[in-house]
Amino acid sequence: MVRSIVGLGSSLGQRRSNLELGLRGIDALSCARVQRVSRIYESPPMGGAAGNAFLNAAVLLEWADSPRALLRELKELESRLGRQRSISWGDRVFDADILWMENVHIEEDGLVIPHPGLFERNFALWPFADLLGPAHETDGVTTAQRLTRMKAPVAIGVLAG
Repeated sequence: MVRSIVGLGSSLGQRRSNLELGLRGIDALSCARVQRVSRIYESPPMGGAAGNAFLNAAVLLEWADSPRALLRELKELESRLGRQRSISWGDRVFDADILWMENVHIEEDGLVIPHPGLFERNFALWPFADLLGPAHETDGVTTAQRLTRMKAPVAIGVLAG
């Protein structure tokens, strides 16, 4: 089992409900055991294509299969929950990304772990910090040190899975 963090996001429809459905979908995966869930954060869209604010959260889980298998399961879950891949960086009903896997570094076509935006995006790093704590260190830098370089998103609650 590998400790893993999956980032969740939604900017369309019932955003909070979409995150809750996504969490339940992840919890139902046969190779996953959910450990903890971060707070929910609201942040403006990035990249210019999305028009709605996003709700984001993250889930810490134990994963018993390959990173590619987790990616495949997450993309299938996104589709089941109504995600349509038409515009990059656009609004979406549900999004799930592998943010981090303990002791895993991958740079392959379609799969990069840790996620390339994890340490630059407040909507990813703050939920990450909720799960692993501010003292967690990656590449010689603590999460607390990284958090001081960015504005905190608005924390609006917790998920009810």
